Amino acid sequence: MGPLRSEIHEAKEKLKSAPASRRVIFIEKKVEKILMEMPTWKKSGADRLPIYFLKWTKSGLPTLTRLFQDIADGHTEFPADLMQGITVLLQKKKGATDVGDFRPINLLPTLLRVFTRYVNDHLYGHIQAFNPLNQGCGVREQRCVPDTILKD
Repeated sequence: MGPLRSEIHEAKEKLKSAPASRRVIFIEKKVEKILMEMPTWKKSGADRLPIYFLKWTKSGLPTLTRLFQDIADGHTEFPADLMQGITVLLQKKKGATDVGDFRPINLLPTLLRVFTRYVNDHLYGHIQAFNPLNQGCGVREQRCVPDTILKD
């Protein structure tokens, strides 16, 4: 087993023994709420899956929620092709030739956007609950901010 694989294996073992309060628990209603808050006609990402389809096809919501939970628990991995975005360069002005004349737009896969939004909302709530940034410039008891968040 290579060093990276052993680190992944160790992280999965730690995750199994972590208390439930430290886990991200995916709830179908919250996934649905995130989908409903996303702009309907926003360009789909590399997966070519439009938000509109996910919003109004409720039958796939339990499967999607279960998939996200399996990924969060470390039972399965996010498919590699769904972890990559497509970068498109849009011209800022006509006849653009210089790199500075273009604006890069990153199109992330739709499922990745939903997953990361859910995890982001969960972490934001956790950070707000402990509010370590207002405790001495982010340091409390000689610990850095990530240590404070994870140990509290």
